[in-house]
Formats: sequence, C-alpha cells, structure tokens
Amino acid sequence: MIQSVTKRLTQSAGFLAIVAVILAVFGGSRLFVAIEGCMDIVYRVRPRPFLKQNGIAIGMMLIFTILIPIMVFAATLPSVLLNIVGNNPALKAIPFLSALANNAITVQIAGYAGGLIAAFLLFEAIYVFVPNQKINPRNSWQGAIAAAVLLEIFIALFPLYTSHFLGSYQGQIGFAVVLLVFFYYFAVILMLGAEVNAFFFEHVQPLPNDLATFVSTMGGKLNRDRPDAESPTHVDSEPTDRADYAHVADTRVKEERNQQKNQLKQQKIVHQHQEPSKTKESSAGKLPTTLSVVAGSVLALVIETFRMRHSK
Repeated sequence: MIQSVTKRLTQSAGFLAIVAVILAVFGGSRLFVAIEGCMDIVYRVRPRPFLKQNGIAIGMMLIFTILIPIMVFAATLPSVLLNIVGNNPALKAIPFLSALANNAITVQIAGYAGGLIAAFLLFEAIYVFVPNQKINPRNSWQGAIAAAVLLEIFIALFPLYTSHFLGSYQGQIGFAVVLLVFFYYFAVILMLGAEVNAFFFEHVQPLPNDLATFVSTMGGKLNRDRPDAESPTHVDSEPTDRADYAHVADTRVKEERNQQKNQLKQQKIVHQHQEPSKTKESSAGKLPTTLSVVAGSVLALVIETFRMRHSK
C-alpha cells in the first residue's frame, strides 16, 4: 500500500510541484498586500483592485527574494572572507588578499556599503511602487536612505540582541522566534521610512488620535453605531472631535466662498448679456427718430416750395 501511494505521488510529482509553487507565490505575495494596506493608511489613499494589487505584490515578492539575501550576504561577507583568507596559507600568499586580510576595516566598510545599496534599492522600490499613488523618486529616496541605514544598523546589532535576549530559546522554536523578531523590526523600519516620505515630502498630516480612536470616533459619528457599553476608560477622542469641527467649519467657509464666487460670475454674465441688448435697443430707438426728422424736413421743404409757387 505504501509503495502504491509512493508510486502515485511520484507520477503526480509534476502537478504537485506546480500547485506548491503557485501556493508559495500566492502566500508570499500576501506580505506585500499587507504592506500596501499599511501604505494606503500612511498616504491616505484607497487600495488597488484585486488583480492589479496581486500583480504588484508578486513582482515585489520577486524583488524581495533577490535583494534580501544580497543584503544579508553583504553584511556577513567581510567576516567570512577574513576567516577563509586567515585559515588558508595559499590565499595569504596572494598580495591583494593578504592586504585585505591585514586591513579588515576596509573589508567591513565595503560589506556595509554593499548591504546599504541593496537595502536602499529594496526600500526605494517599495516606496515607489507599492502605495496606490504616483510617487516621484525625488520624494521617496530620503525615506529609503533612512530605512536602509536603520536596517544595516539593525542587521549589525541583531546577533548581539539574539545572543543576549533570545538565548533561552533553542532549536526550531528559537529559530522561529528570531525570525519573527527580525521581521517585526523590519516592518517598523519600513513604516518609519514611509512616514518620513509621507510627512516631509508628500505633506500628509498626522491623524489627531491613534488610528483605532480616530476610526471609532468618526465611524461612530457617521454611522451612529458607537456602542453604549463602551468601557469608560479609553483614549480621549477630543483631538479628533476638534479636528472634525474644524473640518466642518472650514468646509462651510469654502462653500460660502464658492457661492460668492458663483454669484459674482453669474452677475458678470448677466451684465455682459445686458450691454449688447441695451446697445441694440438704443440703436433701434435712434432709427425711427432719424426717419421722423428726415420725413419732417422733406415735408417742410415740399410745403415751402408749393407756397412759393402760389405766391408767384
């Protein structure tokens, strides 16, 4: 029975491999779907349609799988090279490698520079393509540099952190905890760079409260569904209320200004239409008067001529 099952699995290995690849790509791309959702909140934009969203997520996943190993490899490359050269006398005999082995600071700086460039490219791609907004690279490279520098510092200090604070975890559980902690801080750095770009270069203003308080306050006002049984101990929503009142007042002022502008435009249009009609009326009124004067003059001339003939 086991042999028959194994044989069937072997026969369908190609199909199962295709299914596994599709599921892996779909599952891995969920990371960038989640990142887009966070970016949409940061930039105050609406999410993309399903197909476009998943297409961009899959593309970013491919870039991610290429650049992340490069960053880690570039950060660990100097120590690996120094160990290899130091333990191999044949390599020490080569002048160039011997000079590198004797100048570890240069190798370390080169490793950090390579990791920094790879991290910058990764963050720049995320900040430009993931948000549902046309973002100019000139408005995103500053946050990408800040995030890349923080990530390189984090990668350099992370081994110390794991050895001192995560040393009690062993085996696969320890690896899982280390991986979760790494991606947590990676997400914090990623969002920090996005906030830098959004606030300083896209001029996106911060919310008056934290997101949960803001959504609860505004959603409760719009839908009138704030629960009566809410705990009395909660974050003060007064900043959101003040911002809401200020927004309503500002909207009313803008509406009044727009109404005044529309009234002025209508008055100008009416005045422009009235001027040609007045000109036509004045010209139409002058014509009968002129004809009357001409007719009167002709009639007076005829009468005077007739009188002069009779007098003769």
